[in-house]
Amino acid sequence: MRLNIALAQMDVAFGEREKNKASLQRLAEKLPDQCDFLVLPELWNIGYDLEHLDEKAETLKGDSVRFLKYLAKKHQVNIIGGSIAERRDDGFYNTMPVISKEGELIDKYRKVHLFSHAIHESSYFKAGDEWGLTRVGDLTFGLMLCYDLRFPAFCRNLVLRDASVIFVPAQWPAARNDHYTSLLKARAIENQVYVIGVNRCGKDNLAYGGSSMIISPDGTVLTACGEEEGLSCCEIYVESDHYIRKMIPVFQDRRNILDEIDNNLF
Repeated sequence: MRLNIALAQMDVAFGEREKNKASLQRLAEKLPDQCDFLVLPELWNIGYDLEHLDEKAETLKGDSVRFLKYLAKKHQVNIIGGSIAERRDDGFYNTMPVISKEGELIDKYRKVHLFSHAIHESSYFKAGDEWGLTRVGDLTFGLMLCYDLRFPAFCRNLVLRDASVIFVPAQWPAARNDHYTSLLKARAIENQVYVIGVNRCGKDNLAYGGSSMIISPDGTVLTACGEEEGLSCCEIYVESDHYIRKMIPVFQDRRNILDEIDNNLF
């Protein structure tokens, strides 16, 4: 199955929802006529403006998701909506909405691994407790957010649950940009799966490295962005027979007990 994927690498304006909506709308106008997925960075609408969540967090029926529904329907594109700060009765979550090309919210993923250092994300958000999996058409897709990338077993579990493509929206700082690009490639190679990372660029309290990219199951970088805001598109071909897994049969050869972590040892 051929899929045309668009990466929206945004310079996210700190705390400025309307400005970020305008930037995203400008990028969306550059979409090709036939595009299957538009992928946004993490917290694309307000950035890590965590001190003002009481004021700026929204429900999944709020303004930001309504805007994504509008864009999806207008451009007839499925949207992997990066994430928004979601308000729920029990607290705030870093939540990725998935919007169909018909403009419907079809799924969501609440970030499982919260970064406890520097930005102290775990002091503001509650952690999700469900796998990031969604089904669009005939394919299953894996959903991860930023820091999730550092947990290889989490990604492996998505692939074992039939994810053919892993989406990883992020706000990854430039200071560790080599970690970001290396981990994206590692997750693709070790799981023999497409990995699509969309990072923000620009600067607020931190500088961000951009470098959004699409990596094929054999580790080839199919497209990569630089450090500037922009839209990058690439076609991928998702094989039903997983040719690379026949060449290097890591899934066939894995030994369940020895290749999984026994938490009782720690």
